[in-house]
Amino acid sequence: MLAWLRLPAAGFHQLEAGATFYIIADNPLIDTYYYPDSKKWGLRRPRTIFRLTEVDYFDGGE
Repeated sequence: MLAWLRLPAAGFHQLEAGATFYIIADNPLIDTYYYPDSKKWGLRRPRTIFRLTEVDYFDGGE
């Protein structure tokens, strides 16, 4: 169920009955970006730029 509550801009507001609110947002903990021409990835904080290379699943294993 989706509910929309439109209240006047001024004054105080109070809900008489209990309510459950679900907040759905896309706020990733790490902000990343990708440059497709150079195939580089970056992190905003700490400021890091790097490239990923594809490897075989067993690469580096025994």
